[in-house]
Amino acid sequence: MEEYADEVTLIASSDLGSLAADPLALPKLALELERRNVKKGVIRDVVARDAERFYGL
Repeated sequence: MEEYADEVTLIASSDLGSLAADPLALPKLALELERRNVKKGVIRDVVARDAERFYGL
């Protein structure tokens, strides 16, 4: 993620489908990325904006 965030579109997903999943996966990811000093704009893109653009929301 840290290597390719500026080069490709990354979409994080909690995959709350039919299998067991962690509904807090996206907030946990955002906190971990923040802890690693990833730019706030990159974090926003990965956990929200890229998916919005991809799915046309």
